Amino acid sequence: MEKYQFDPIVKAGMEASPIPFAVYQVIGQRVYTLILSEGFCQLCNNQAPFLDSNGRPYLEAHHIVPLADNGPDELTNMVALCPNCHRKMHVINQKEDVAVLQEKAST
Repeated sequence: MEKYQFDPIVKAGMEASPIPFAVYQVIGQRVYTLILSEGFCQLCNNQAPFLDSNGRPYLEAHHIVPLADNGPDELTNMVALCPNCHRKMHVINQKEDVAVLQEKAST
């Protein structure tokens, strides 16, 4: 399947935004994580299961090390997951899956 391509103007705007990093910490990093995934779950590697109401692939931003466990709210700790994998990580959180996600988040 072909990878989803986000609008290049939106993507460039995120990268060149004059908005201070602290403002983007909550929203911007999640959006950028989803852009970097190119519409595919970073755990199962399947295409997003559906498009949202704006026609974009529906994936969920996930913190590999939860914020509640003092995980950083940074791109190196965030991945885009399909709803099933996101729930799997919160219920099971297998070490093997964590290792896969850490590798993907670091590249």
